[in-house]
Amino acid sequence: MPTHLLRGGLRLVGAAAALGVLGACGPSGADGPSADPTFSPDAVVGVQALHSLFPASSAQFNDGVRYTRLRQALQATALARCMTEAGFTPDPASGYDVLMTVNTVDFPDLDRIAATKAFVPPISVDFPGKAEDPLRTAARDRCRPVAGALFKVPGTSTDLADRWWTGMRTIQASSQVRATLPGFRACMVEAGAPAEQIPVTSSLDAFGKFLAWEDGMNTHAASPAAITENNERWAPVFAECARPVMAVLEPLALESQKVFLRRNGKRIEQLVARSDAEVKAAQRTYGTQAPLSG
Repeated sequence: MPTHLLRGGLRLVGAAAALGVLGACGPSGADGPSADPTFSPDAVVGVQALHSLFPASSAQFNDGVRYTRLRQALQATALARCMTEAGFTPDPASGYDVLMTVNTVDFPDLDRIAATKAFVPPISVDFPGKAEDPLRTAARDRCRPVAGALFKVPGTSTDLADRWWTGMRTIQASSQVRATLPGFRACMVEAGAPAEQIPVTSSLDAFGKFLAWEDGMNTHAASPAAITENNERWAPVFAECARPVMAVLEPLALESQKVFLRRNGKRIEQLVARSDAEVKAAQRTYGTQAPLSG
């Protein structure tokens, strides 16, 4: 699968994650207080659950990813136990779920990209290479609903996520963000990127089209070493050139988030208890799992 499709993965994963309540925008509260001081969320699960659905900064995005990966780990444990009870060795851990929580289009982790010289974490994703035992396939098909049933929230709350991301698209195309994009394009072009691959209509378009172009180069690379070389060339450049864009975008998103929480706080408050209860019930059954790494 082209990696630029994976880079936008959290919008899909986040829409499947549970809602929480914002006690502070980020683990340390550095992004400011809750929009509604009457909220009293669970210190960890509530904040991370909120950030998994309504991230307004790269730090919040990464915080939400930790929550999503915790849920993934609990579901993986449920699937493994069911497979074992059916008489089959559990499937090995896959990096695919971790890759699906990487999003370099909306909230790129610029520090990680610069440090690792890679757009996505170095995770191996194994795809089936041969036909497997149909009995094993049937057992997995029976077990997947067991894992899937652990988390029913958000249910009807996905319309809130849709509204949040619609607002984010407006911010990404705002005049303030658009004003930074000619500089981003000039920075990338100076490093050798083609100008026509970097539109200045929105940060989503600018980042997304460049990443699709870079991913296309990887698709036609002669060897894995050539892919690594290409990533190592472009990842640090992207991280440097995108910083001024994100420096404008994130404060706008954080302010929008405060308004969003004020308007929808009651509904979010009702949902957080259900979200928290689902995670704790799964932990009572399957143990306190470490989030999937990556």
